[in-house]
Amino acid sequence: MDTETLTCKVCEARADYGITQQQLADATGISVRTIISIEKGHQLPSLLSAMRIANFFSRSVDQLFEYKNNNPVPTIGDVHHE
Repeated sequence: MDTETLTCKVCEARADYGITQQQLADATGISVRTIISIEKGHQLPSLLSAMRIANFFSRSVDQLFEYKNNNPVPTIGDVHHE
């Protein structure tokens, strides 16, 4: 079962700064449509977009986009080479 999640905290950061989605889009060079899709969880941000947004808010990418993976991670001994 896939239990990966990405929690987006951009909307909360925008509220803290008191800015609109359009203002964030203008400041980061990311389209407002993309900002809306990211905030709604309909689209994952590209690495560059995530970094631009994080830089704007003076936060780390990890602070704005919280990744959780509850799947077991294989250890080196579990990886098989063919």
